[in-house]
Amino acid sequence: MSCVCLWTALAAASAHAEERPNLPKDHAQRMKQGLELFRKRVSTILTKRCITCHQPNRSEADFDLTTRKHLLKGGETGAAIKTGDAAASLLMQRIIAEDDMRMPKDAPPLSKGEIQAIKQWIDLGAPYDGPLVGRESAAAPRSITDKQRNFWAFRPLVINQPQQLQNDWSTSAIDRFVLAKITQNGLQPARLTSREKLIRRATLGLRGSPPTPAEIADFLNDVKPAAWSRLVDRLLSSPAYGERWARHWLDVVRFAESYGFEHDLDNDHAYHYRDFVIWALNQDLPFDQFVQWQIAGDELEPNNPLARIATGYLAAGVHNADIAKVRVEQERYDELDDLASTVGTSMLGISIGCARCHDHKFDPVSQQNYYRFIATFERTVRGEVEIPSLAIPSKSKVLVAGEGVPPLARVYTPGPAFFTTTWFLRRGDARLKTHEVLPGFLDVLTMPKASPDQWRQLPPNAGNSTYRRSALARWLTDVEKGAGALLARVISNRIWQHHFGRGIVSTPNDFGVRGERPTHPELLDYLASELIRSGWSLKHLHRRILISATYQQGRASSPTPHDEGLFRGRRPQRLEAEIIRDQMLALSGQFDRRMYGAGTLNEDQPRRSIYFRIKRSRLIPSMTLFDAPDALQGIGQRPETTVAPQALTLMNARHIEKLAAGFAKRLIQDARLQSSVLATDTGDKLVLDPIIQQAYREALGRIPRRLELIEASDFVLQAHREYLQVKRAGLSPLESALTDFCQALFCLNEFIYVE
Repeated sequence: MSCVCLWTALAAASAHAEERPNLPKDHAQRMKQGLELFRKRVSTILTKRCITCHQPNRSEADFDLTTRKHLLKGGETGAAIKTGDAAASLLMQRIIAEDDMRMPKDAPPLSKGEIQAIKQWIDLGAPYDGPLVGRESAAAPRSITDKQRNFWAFRPLVINQPQQLQNDWSTSAIDRFVLAKITQNGLQPARLTSREKLIRRATLGLRGSPPTPAEIADFLNDVKPAAWSRLVDRLLSSPAYGERWARHWLDVVRFAESYGFEHDLDNDHAYHYRDFVIWALNQDLPFDQFVQWQIAGDELEPNNPLARIATGYLAAGVHNADIAKVRVEQERYDELDDLASTVGTSMLGISIGCARCHDHKFDPVSQQNYYRFIATFERTVRGEVEIPSLAIPSKSKVLVAGEGVPPLARVYTPGPAFFTTTWFLRRGDARLKTHEVLPGFLDVLTMPKASPDQWRQLPPNAGNSTYRRSALARWLTDVEKGAGALLARVISNRIWQHHFGRGIVSTPNDFGVRGERPTHPELLDYLASELIRSGWSLKHLHRRILISATYQQGRASSPTPHDEGLFRGRRPQRLEAEIIRDQMLALSGQFDRRMYGAGTLNEDQPRRSIYFRIKRSRLIPSMTLFDAPDALQGIGQRPETTVAPQALTLMNARHIEKLAAGFAKRLIQDARLQSSVLATDTGDKLVLDPIIQQAYREALGRIPRRLELIEASDFVLQAHREYLQVKRAGLSPLESALTDFCQALFCLNEFIYVE
């Protein structure tokens, strides 16, 4: 029998030994409810507010309440409680007293919620689930030094006005921050890029597909003021914006639709979380609410299906479905580590997981801090519930995380899905327990006098949850007393990074001591403050960045090694695997723009690449070839490799050939509709210039240069002559020749990079 079960049994036996020989019929149920209340609430209150003065080594008035036996015994003034009758209990009378007899002495009184919890607990029999000694005191003194608190990432936001310089280039506060650094280095910013390049940059950056020739023409012909701002607003309002930017967030949170390990079991209902992220970004859901729902949507808004779907964030990691009996508890701590580590890197830019086996060697995160943090998720499990979703308005199964959710089945299930006590482990080994810990947050990001309980709010009908995660969610987004300032810095840096190719902090998942320092700390704080001021609107932050002259720069005419860190000029930025494919799909005429719903592993599928199914043991080959992640852990920035198989795939893969053939057929059809002289397959009259020019407009956003036009025409004519002799299945000679030409366009740096 475990220690907790043994203590529970003894507590129940003790209740039978009291002066109430005729126990009520519901006694067992009341004791069970009392134990649950003790675990959720009362043990924390007593540990935090009472045992400092009432423990074995320091028993004021000879009263020790660290065990139920001593509580019933009482002190100098007699028994402390009368079980089942709070009103007649001395303990209750002392904590509600209005005079000098009130407890705790020389300290603020208990809150109404704390008093109500103790009253209800006594009325339920005042059971304990274990002695209070050995538990960590939530009020234990912290060892964070002033120097550690003063580290740039942990300080409160500071708003400095950018330096005013005499320069016509800058148009915003962002520009003035950047310009100050550039001029300090004896340089000048780059000139603004052409409008053709600018619309392609913004459209691929915000929407993830190339601008159409009509969109380019409309923008070039719009000579009214604020034409650029209007274009940015149109792109941000496109449903494709959510699909484009959801992929960035899914990288960070290690989203996949299978569980990894040997069996790599599928979860057919995980995609709803991906749909939620797309929806949230398109709706411009305030980022603080976006974060809170993902941590504790089920506790904060239990009747809102979208808030529950958001908890798929917690369920997105690896999950071992085949555990040996001796490994059950260790595997559970591994799952808790995944949750804590993901919250740390994705939302706070801190490697919390490094403190699992020892105090963090660089950042002010102690091992005690770590175990307090994972205790937040002590009873959180993955499971499936039937609720309406974005893809299926009627009820369907959705993968969520929460307390009281039936846990997912395993191939072999030798033990519980969770444990009701979190232990401090030596060297991270579940066999080396030292003491029980209570939930808590990171000391360095919490104001010195703040308590975890101030973020914990129990609703009138609390249900089965401990509401620990909702407290964490509020702490994460609390700018004044919690981690909100760092949260805003981290997401602002991520937005900047994806627009410029590198962040103000070039280690987006590590804002700690071992991470890189911000190149423009004042600018980062300005962006974070602007985000908060706007009501945590990500679209507002996008808009502020894109309308700046900094974003609109072209290539620097005289580049230096320092340009990238100064954000001077613009270097070509490699597009992600998904966007390279989505461009080809948009050009092919086969684009299925349906949103939401289950994905597939079929590379021929005509939907956006974000709708590929992410199976950890069977990733999409063309996506991994262009550096898509394996989803085993969250990544803040994808690597950028250049290898021969990338070009070979673009030139030879069957699914790429199909997209190129679709593009070629559409070009021919459009040319025949618009031209009085039709292109033919006889070889005596091929009107290629309009077709090639249109291909360049659509694929690259510009018309071909004279030499490019000549070389492209020669290439197509030569290929056409060859295909007159050797037929290609399903394609005419002209379609075959243009298919080769379109595939060649797909291989150009100008297609897979954006300036």
